Amino acid sequence: MPGTYDGQIRKASVLGSKEIKASAHYQVMPVGGTLDGTKFAAGALILEGQCLVREKATKKYVPYNAGGVVDAAGNIPTTHDNPVILDQSIKFTAKDDGSNPDVIFGQALIVGAVYEGQLIGFTAGFKAATPQIRYVSL
Repeated sequence: MPGTYDGQIRKASVLGSKEIKASAHYQVMPVGGTLDGTKFAAGALILEGQCLVREKATKKYVPYNAGGVVDAAGNIPTTHDNPVILDQSIKFTAKDDGSNPDVIFGQALIVGAVYEGQLIGFTAGFKAATPQIRYVSL
């Protein structure tokens, strides 16, 4: 009979997670941050493990190693600071005009051990800028 409740839970899609942490001991940013929606594709899914840096001018986080946020030597340029690793996946929901809003995130690693191969946008320059994080390669 149509419209009959059968008690099953159905989902059209599921956002899977991956584990980037190589240790149970870690620390996240105490106050979170804001992702600059203009620096990501409209409706993009930003996966756990994305390397981020903060633009000093806007105080918003942008993807590291994408869109020129790396100097010629592969390091963080002087216009950016505060490198972190996103420890949650975030899905942008585009506004009516098709652009992304800025999104506040709360969980980004600043201390701990992570699997190097699980990171997105990772470089030796990012590793040098984050000495409080231990990188484990498999």
